[in-house]
Amino acid sequence: MSQEFMDPEIFADFIVEAREHLETIEPTLLELERNPDDTGLLNDIFRPMHSLKGASGFLGLVKINGLAHSAENVLDEMRTGKMVVTSEIMDLILSATDALTQMIDNLESSQEEGQVATTHIIEHLDALLAGNGEMLEAQERVQEAAGNATADAAAAPEADDEEPEPLPESYALTVIGEGHLHDFLEEAVELLENVGPALLALEKNPEGDPDLINDLFRYYHNLKGNCGIIAYRELAALTHEAETLLGRVRKSEMVLTGPMVDLLLTSSDLMEQCLTGIDPDTSRVSPPAVGRMLERLQRASAGECPGESPTDVKTCLDDAPEQPAPDPAAPIENLALAELDGEDVAIFRQTVEQQLDNLLVAMDKLREDSAQREIIDAVFRCLNTIQNSCDYMGLAEPKETAQRTAQLVDQARGSDMDFGLMLDI
Repeated sequence: MSQEFMDPEIFADFIVEAREHLETIEPTLLELERNPDDTGLLNDIFRPMHSLKGASGFLGLVKINGLAHSAENVLDEMRTGKMVVTSEIMDLILSATDALTQMIDNLESSQEEGQVATTHIIEHLDALLAGNGEMLEAQERVQEAAGNATADAAAAPEADDEEPEPLPESYALTVIGEGHLHDFLEEAVELLENVGPALLALEKNPEGDPDLINDLFRYYHNLKGNCGIIAYRELAALTHEAETLLGRVRKSEMVLTGPMVDLLLTSSDLMEQCLTGIDPDTSRVSPPAVGRMLERLQRASAGECPGESPTDVKTCLDDAPEQPAPDPAAPIENLALAELDGEDVAIFRQTVEQQLDNLLVAMDKLREDSAQREIIDAVFRCLNTIQNSCDYMGLAEPKETAQRTAQLVDQARGSDMDFGLMLDI
């Protein structure tokens, strides 16, 4: 999103939140340098950096997003135990934080990120991940000097887990007319940008905000539906498992924990990688490997708390009776609303009513000026969302109506015809 078209209120809120994130990061880094084994401190640094990356990406702040993304990657390696905390790495993260602070200052004064030198910091951070940087060599020397045989022995059983997971083969996505893939990507990015802040807010108050839980569930649900339309298998599977896990939290069958939030945050990063694997020019995708993440999400949904001992599984669950599984042989189209989960119905109604309100507003704007391409694109997205929601609820007739209308809109916006002719239809 270009700053030229940015909502001033959103822009101002971003600056305030970015400052808060950066003010949290720097003192925690200094504390981490004194206590390098404190993984809780690493998580306290990772999360605000993750939020800063997500918000800057949504607002189209490329330099801030790129630097925060590289720093986040290194922090993630350290918090998962794949990289050791050293003073050299801490100095590099501090340099990144200083550069990010300077760019936020520039945004406030001139609405531009400014000419802040970030390339060398990003290159150094990326070199760490690639395993060929000087700082990584220093890190390895520290590990050798420590001579910690216990750590080596503990790491040995995980060696197989570190082997690269085979990548799926590239394949073609199913797109409906010109611009469909662009719309999918635009909406998917927006949905994922909402996921990170929502998860972090939930972690602070996991039981006190059912509306936020429903919002997060709806983000996953809509993204899953959109993936189904274009037949993006890996991303659809990820969103389905994340939605399933959050669904158990939403129904009070499971307690949301910090490790569970970390798992969902990590899965959202993998979802972002899924998006980067799409080639808009060819409509083909080269997806990342998602098998291990799917397995972790499935285990968490089954009650195996991420980061906790198997003997502590009950801390994730309450005594709520297990809901009977639906008959997989029953066509979803034949299910009545009364047979569905009441909360699902409420979310469905809220989602569709919101999209219908948006459509009415868009129609009024198009009657004033039918050449507004961004409004026409919004109409297409609203209809897709309604289609996905009806598909999820098993409502075949409105789903088909929304799908046909979306196809009609897509054909019209890809031609030279006056879109005003479409409004009555």
